[in-house]
Amino acid sequence: MGSLVIYDLDGTLLDGDTPYSSLRNHYQENSPEMEKAWGYWNKYSQGEIDDREFFTGVYSLFEGISVQEVIDTTSTMDYFYDVEVITDYFKEREIPQMILSHSPQEAVDYHVKRLSLDSGTGLSIKSDNGIYTGELDDDIHTQKLLDGKANFIDSLFSNK
Repeated sequence: MGSLVIYDLDGTLLDGDTPYSSLRNHYQENSPEMEKAWGYWNKYSQGEIDDREFFTGVYSLFEGISVQEVIDTTSTMDYFYDVEVITDYFKEREIPQMILSHSPQEAVDYHVKRLSLDSGTGLSIKSDNGIYTGELDDDIHTQKLLDGKANFIDSLFSNK
């Protein structure tokens, strides 16, 4: 079996969090939407809700946010020190690299291109004319990713 390097995006490659940075850029810090977002985070970090419930809740707050606004937000975020050195190391050895993230697919695509990686999978959020609807797509990748990253990775290597 060959090798594959899988990176998370937020807090691993990026020094920050695309979903919450996008929400903070769109809403005022003390807005009801941000209060809800932090409420989801608190429940999630305490183990009271799972990935599916957490991300469904957080991305419901993306209703009315433009796809471009999220791309603009993620494009201004810094990579951690030496990220390009690490990704170049694996490129030189021809080892495929991908991003696997709960960030929006458009943010993942931006960083796959910027870092010249092989592929990336993020959550698909429905949009209408470039504006998010606040609903997660029901495509197979999004649904598997909502079941947890470990399950998603297992599905990459299973024959099912």
